[in-house]
Amino acid sequence: MTKRADVINLSAAVIARARRELEAFCEARIPQRVRDKVRLETSVRGRALTLWEARVPRSGSQRREWTRMKVAQFRFDPAARLWTLHYRDRRER
Repeated sequence: MTKRADVINLSAAVIARARRELEAFCEARIPQRVRDKVRLETSVRGRALTLWEARVPRSGSQRREWTRMKVAQFRFDPAARLWTLHYRDRRER
């Protein structure tokens, strides 16, 4: 029988590995020449790994922070040891 602590430790290790792999993907995906304008970022919350697209503020904008848009979310199910992919459709649902 698997203990709950074993499942939590497994999922933490799996999530850390997945984040490293997703960050490597992000690094390779955006060309060096445009990284001052657009970048891909990741964040972790619980057993979910979120991929974000970040862009610099538009010229003339009062905002100084980069604009972030959620691209996709990967959710890990430790019992099934599977990832599910969630993303918005063209209507942003």
